[in-house]
Amino acid sequence: MTPIQKLIETEIEKLEMAMNVLSFSHEQVLHFSNVSTLTNEPLVLVEAYTSRFSRLADIFLQSTLKTIDEADLENEGSVRDRINRAEKKGIIQSATIQITIRNLRNKIAHEYVFANLQSIFEKTKTFTPMLIYDVKMGIEYLKRYLNT
Repeated sequence: MTPIQKLIETEIEKLEMAMNVLSFSHEQVLHFSNVSTLTNEPLVLVEAYTSRFSRLADIFLQSTLKTIDEADLENEGSVRDRINRAEKKGIIQSATIQITIRNLRNKIAHEYVFANLQSIFEKTKTFTPMLIYDVKMGIEYLKRYLNT
């Protein structure tokens, strides 16, 4: 196994683990609507959910797309450059969606306050299926390098 194949194998494992725990959390909170009325236990589920979304988005946009560029012998560039290249390769549905996911991830990681919790929660519920879809596409793209 080549070093890049080993890196790809590790990347796929990270993605699958993070995607599975996000999917689990998504199912747990899908029926929640108004988070301001939740008690502490359900709020812990919401917190775990948004954190897991943030983690998967970060792995995918920072690590996976960088690994794909490495495998494709492309210049690294900024996150936006990697997102745009991924869209051109057909790995992601839309650069605009992934940039929105990146901005949401930043809000979760840096601006997470109770006053914005409802908005963050609703956006996370909206963008989770899109993120998971793109992650699956990224995994399929990476698997091609393991079969060569």
